Amino acid sequence: MARTKTVALDMIGTTFSLDRLGRELTERGASDALPLLFAQTLRDYFAASYAGSYVPLRDALRSSLRRLFVSRDIPLTDDEIDGVLATLSELDPNPGAGDALRALGDAGVQVIALTNGGTALMEALLERAGFSQIVERIVSCDDLGTSKPHPSVYEAAREVAEGELWMVASHAWDIMGAVHAGLRGVWISGFEKEYPAIFPPPDAVAPDLEGAAQAVIGFDP
Repeated sequence: MARTKTVALDMIGTTFSLDRLGRELTERGASDALPLLFAQTLRDYFAASYAGSYVPLRDALRSSLRRLFVSRDIPLTDDEIDGVLATLSELDPNPGAGDALRALGDAGVQVIALTNGGTALMEALLERAGFSQIVERIVSCDDLGTSKPHPSVYEAAREVAEGELWMVASHAWDIMGAVHAGLRGVWISGFEKEYPAIFPPPDAVAPDLEGAAQAVIGFDP
């Protein structure tokens, strides 16, 4: 029987926490740098895609790491940068992620990953967390050659979705892109706290992944 709903779930920062990367920065003398690093990485990643010269998110992160440590006069070798990047494959799920995914699966909702990260990295993270059997497909921007929030990325998710397609993310810009592309959206408010008034509103707001799952399951327009 065809399913009536699909959740396109953001991975980095939504399903998986960046705390491990933050601890790595702290150990190397940049204890407060994670928000800036993440913001600058996304900015450069989006800019490259917008200009038609897509680069993988991992490469954008490598460049931002180098700039961060140079700007703080902290010496960092190429091998040390590789060590920091290696923590991406060791990111832990955000609290409640497992319960949220199981609730979606039990409710008959198809779950796919819609991510700016690479396919191999997502496969490794999902396997490590025990989510591989629940997340059925990975739609990676690396494979598409375009970053979220471009409409074509959400259309790629629509091609593999069953029923009504929802985007679930902690990033307001991701929900904005999804809503503009005709998806329904649940914004998880725990990270950013306030949804920008310049963006079209989400269909639901939840404090965490478990709340987001229940919002999708119980939604009745």
